[in-house]
Formats: sequence, C-alpha cells, structure tokens
Amino acid sequence: MVPLGARITLSIRITKRQKQFAEQLDDSLQLMASNLRAGHSLPQALSSVAKEADSPTAEEFARIVNETRVGRDLGLALDVTAERMASEDFSWVTQAIAINREVGGNLAEVLDGVADTIRQRNEIRGQVATLSAEEGSLPSSSWCFPSDWRRFCSSPTPATSPRSPKVCSDTG
Repeated sequence: MVPLGARITLSIRITKRQKQFAEQLDDSLQLMASNLRAGHSLPQALSSVAKEADSPTAEEFARIVNETRVGRDLGLALDVTAERMASEDFSWVTQAIAINREVGGNLAEVLDGVADTIRQRNEIRGQVATLSAEEGSLPSSSWCFPSDWRRFCSSPTPATSPRSPKVCSDTG
C-alpha cells in the first residue's frame, strides 16, 4: 500500500512540475532572446535563465548549464531536458537552437517566434479547458431538446418549404 501511495504522490508532483515548466517556457524564451540581443552568448543566456527564472525552470536550466560545463553536448543536454519535462514545446526550442547552430542567423528572433507560438498555444489550451469545463456543467442535449426537435421538424420553416430539401423525416 505504501509503495502505491508513494508512486501516486511522485506522479502527481512530476506532472505538476512539468506543467509549471510548460507555463513558464514562453517567459524563459523571452529572457533568453533578450540576453542574446544584448550580445550574450547562448551559454550565457541559458545561465541567465537559470539565475532569474522561477522554479522549476531555473533548476532545469541550471542543470543544462552544469551538464555543458562538464562536457556534455549542448544539444544533447537540451534534448534530455525536453524528454524529462515531457515538453513538446521545449523540444521545438531544442530543434530551433540546433538548426540555428548549424545554419546561423538571428537566434533571438527565432526564440521570439517560438515563444509567441507557445504563448498562443497556451491561450488556446486555456480556452479549450474553459469550454470543456463549461460543457461538463451543462445538461446533456438528450435531457433538454427532444421536444424542441419534434417541434422544429413539424413546423413549417424555410427549411421544410416545398422549394428546399426536408431537414427532418415525416416520421418524427
């Protein structure tokens, strides 16, 4: 019984941490982009996020910085973080950084674009969650509409006029 409770508690904490990381990601990318525009290198920008961001983002970026300091490839450290945090959005960031490192260009602009996309996706997710919660509180259509449907099908409306096709069958 205790191992099951510990496993459930750990799972809840991991999920909460991953959700917080995802919610903070767009702000972290903005901070990185600002540091890059100020002339800092990518490792310095990552270090700045590690120092200035909230937990858990600060801890994850500190881990990335520490791993690269002991010799791990930056791309690999970013990929491992994306996997650990189960973040598709951060996986996009790692891909954008990898492509930019090979091709070149303005990484700050790329990170701004990714941050805007992530912010818009988070807004849409919030709207979907709100609508889903509202839908759960409404009565089901089978409880409130059957008589209305019979009235709609039997009433002479433009949809049932001789010139337009019938919407409902005559058996209703």
